[in-house]
Amino acid sequence: MPASNVALRANHMSEIDRLERLHKLLLSLNAISAAEDSYGLLDLVVTETMRLTNAGGAAVEWVEGEDLVYVKASGMLAKFVGLRVPQAHSLSGLSVQEQSIQRCDDCNSDDRVNREMCLKAGIRSMLVVPLLFGGNVVGVLKATSERTSAFNDEQVQALQLAVGIIAAVVGRQLRIEATERDSEALSLELKASMAEREGYRQAAMLDPLTGLPNRRSFDEALEVAVFHGGDAPGTMALLFADVNGFKTINDSFGHKVGDIALCCIAEILRKNVRDCDFVARLAGDEFVVLFRDLTEPEREVGEVCRKLTELFELPQTLTDGTHLNLSIAFGVALHDRADLTRSEWMHRADNAMYHAKQSGRFRFYGKNEPTLRIIGLEGKKR
Repeated sequence: MPASNVALRANHMSEIDRLERLHKLLLSLNAISAAEDSYGLLDLVVTETMRLTNAGGAAVEWVEGEDLVYVKASGMLAKFVGLRVPQAHSLSGLSVQEQSIQRCDDCNSDDRVNREMCLKAGIRSMLVVPLLFGGNVVGVLKATSERTSAFNDEQVQALQLAVGIIAAVVGRQLRIEATERDSEALSLELKASMAEREGYRQAAMLDPLTGLPNRRSFDEALEVAVFHGGDAPGTMALLFADVNGFKTINDSFGHKVGDIALCCIAEILRKNVRDCDFVARLAGDEFVVLFRDLTEPEREVGEVCRKLTELFELPQTLTDGTHLNLSIAFGVALHDRADLTRSEWMHRADNAMYHAKQSGRFRFYGKNEPTLRIIGLEGKKR
């Protein structure tokens, strides 16, 4: 074959090889660009680096202070993931400092490398490329081989071309994940703040002594009840309760015992109404029960009042051991009209309770009755 034909054939084969290598590079970059998260992205980076350079191992080392940390590795470097090595006296550190590609053809004779690390990993030659993001080197991409002079100029150029795209993709993905983390942190912070505010709100709605809802909480519950009361008049009732002779308890036993007595009353009320009923402490020795979802209001509320009366006729032993006779007056008002206002309803219940204290009997506003009616057990005047 003529010499000219041999030269043409050699040039043709060289061009085919170049195109194949270019195709190989494009495939690697396309795969890297398609990664959906930083973990998968770095996996692809080390895998494609080995494919591009025919390396025996590849790693991404991340800058952390004065050290470099192996965050992803494959091949002969796979076992070093998580290893932290000083930047000083290493080829990777030099690449970071000079922001340039560094190549070592023989680790045994190159003073720039960390020979102890190279010996441990079985590295004889390596290629290190800095990963720049935002004008700063955030890490390096390293290709290694157990052979000397394993990397040529063409592979250096290919990796140099690839690393720009790799750094951009890594930077983009890290920025996205950082934004997501910031967003999640902000969301958690907002939730914590909302929970804290809700905790404060709940605390503001509770009576600190008895743990019952307080006047503010009752006002909100009553507002809602009245708003919906027009849809089903006769299904709700208000019970006002007041301790008879509470001042005498404080004067005789002290305010501490008085407080314990109020807690005792609150617990008896709470345990002897239905789950759907609302018990609150309005102020001092005044309590209220909002009955909801009643079907036979007079009977149901009357039974509760009788039961409570019987309980309070028994001597009570407080948590501190004090024995007391507690007397409670109850007044009840039905919500028996669709147009019954909140203030009128409360006035009825309060008025019923006032007359109960005077007579020692339950007082009850029945259906559409403008005057008080006595129900329940006969009792002595308190």
